[in-house]
Amino acid sequence: MSLLCWRGIQYFEITWADWESAARLGRRLVARGHHLPLSDLVVAAVALRLDAEVFTTDPHFELIDDVRPFSA
Repeated sequence: MSLLCWRGIQYFEITWADWESAARLGRRLVARGHHLPLSDLVVAAVALRLDAEVFTTDPHFELIDDVRPFSA
């Protein structure tokens, strides 16, 4: 895992495993009656892999177990 930089913006690459994790997460949430955007699922999958907090006001992230909101 390495932090990458493009035009001054730091980011982590999305791996194939992240896409698979997002798909599994999406299936679990659909089974509970929740349909989240793919972008939210991928952000959650990457955050879970990196054990990172997510800075958001999007209520979808409250539906995802183990995703931690950013705290100052």
